[in-house]
Amino acid sequence: MLLSCNVDCGEVLPGHRLVARGLRDDGYSNDSMNSDYMGHYEGKPVHRVVSLVYALIPGLAQPERGSQSLDVDAKVVLDPLPDPAVWGSVLTMGGERDARPGGSETVGAFGAFILPEGTKRLLVELSQIALVPIDAPRTAGGGTERRLGTLEIEITAGAAHWVPA
Repeated sequence: MLLSCNVDCGEVLPGHRLVARGLRDDGYSNDSMNSDYMGHYEGKPVHRVVSLVYALIPGLAQPERGSQSLDVDAKVVLDPLPDPAVWGSVLTMGGERDARPGGSETVGAFGAFILPEGTKRLLVELSQIALVPIDAPRTAGGGTERRLGTLEIEITAGAAHWVPA
C-alpha cells in the first residue's frame, strides 16, 4: 500500500459505512496494464497510477432487483493540479468491488487515477448516485446524486480525514 489509513466516511448507502483504507500502487500510466485506460501516447507525461481502496461495512447482500438501486461515485482533485490540457482538472474513474454477497465487509477501490510526483494532497469527493437500468424510461432530470462529503488525503504528511457534506 502506497499510503495506509483507516478513515470512517460515514453511511454512504443505507445501513453501510465506507471506511477508506488507503492508496494502492497500481503501476504507471504508460505500462501495459494502464496505458490504454490512461490514454498514453508518445510524449504524454508518465505518472504513478493509484486507486483508493475502501471497505463497505457491513458487507453488501445480494444485489437488489428493482427499477433503481444506489451506489457510490468518486471524483478526485489533485493539489497541485496536473496539466489540465493533458489530464483535465477533475479525475473521474471506474472502480472495482468484491462480488461475493454478505460478510462483515465488501472491499472495493475507486480508480485507477494518476498521482504525479509532487502531489501534496488529493480530495476525493464522494456522492451517492441512483443507478437506473438502461431500458428504463428517460426522465428530463436524469439521475439523482447526493453529495456525501470529501476525503482529504495529505500525501506529504501521510494523513487522511473525512469532511461530511
